[in-house]
Amino acid sequence: TFRVQGLDTSLKPIPLMSGLQVFCKTLLLPWLVSSLGHLQTWVDERGDAHNRRQALPTEVFVFLTTTALRAHNIHRVTASLASQTLKPRQITINMGDNGTMAAVSEQLKENHLGVHVELVPEHGPGTKYPTPAQLNQVPANAFVLIVDDDWSYTPTLIEQMVRFMTTHPTVDAGGIFVRGVGEKAPGYQSECGDTLVKYALGYASNGLLFRKFALDGLDQFRERMLNLEPQCKFVDDMYVSGFQHMHGRKIAKVELDAQTEASVDLGGGKDGALRTHHKRGCENTACQNAVLRSV
Repeated sequence: TFRVQGLDTSLKPIPLMSGLQVFCKTLLLPWLVSSLGHLQTWVDERGDAHNRRQALPTEVFVFLTTTALRAHNIHRVTASLASQTLKPRQITINMGDNGTMAAVSEQLKENHLGVHVELVPEHGPGTKYPTPAQLNQVPANAFVLIVDDDWSYTPTLIEQMVRFMTTHPTVDAGGIFVRGVGEKAPGYQSECGDTLVKYALGYASNGLLFRKFALDGLDQFRERMLNLEPQCKFVDDMYVSGFQHMHGRKIAKVELDAQTEASVDLGGGKDGALRTHHKRGCENTACQNAVLRSV
C-alpha cells in the first residue's frame, strides 16, 4: 500500500467471479428458464396430441339386417365389410324371424365365421339398428355403421367415413347419401308423389355412420313413432333421421375421395325390395309428419 495525497492507492482483490455472476444472473438464467418453459410446452403439446390420438373413436361396429328373400347377397356384403382398409371391430346381422336366420346361416356356413347373427324383435328394415342391449356393448367413443344387405361396399368406405367424422366434431351422423331440407324423397309412383324433405334425411343403404350417443333412446322413439304412425315401420331412414332432428343433431354428407371405387349395388331382388310393393311416397310423408308432430 502506498499513499498519494487525497487518494487511496491500496491494492484490493479483484472479484473475478463478479462478471460471471452478472452474466449468469442477467443472461444465462433467464434463457434457461425460457428454454425450460418452451420445452415443457412442447412436452405438454405432444402429450395432448397423443391423448387426442388415443381418444379418436376408430372402432367401428357394423349392423345390418336382411330377409329370407334377400339373404342370397349377404355373404358378398359381409365380405366387402370384412375386407375394409379400416376393419370393423364387429359385424352383426340382426334378424327378426327364424326363417331369415336359417337363410343367413346357410349363406354364411362356410365363410365369415366372425360375423355375428342375432335374433331380435322385428321392426321391418329398422331391424338393422342395434337394440339397447347391443348398443350397451359398444364403447362410448366408438362409431356405429348402418349398412344395407344388397351392396358390396368399396374397400375404403369405413376409413373415409371415420376420417370425415373425426375431422368434423360437430357432425353426429355422416352418410354417403343424404338429402337436404327442400329436396325430394322419391315416391316411386305412389299416388302421394314425392316427399318434400323438411329435415336432413340420411340413407343407410350407402352407409350411415353414427356416433354412439346419437342412437341412445332410438328404440323408445321408434316405438312411439310406430304407435303414432304405423307406416313409419317401412321407412326407417325417415324416422331415424327425424330422431336426430328432434335432438338437434347434425347429419352431413360424406364426400368420398374422387378416385374412390364405387360401391356395387347387388340388387335386393324385385320380390324383396319394399319400394316395389309399398307406397313409399305415402309412407315417407306420413312418417315425416308424425315426426314433426312429436317434436
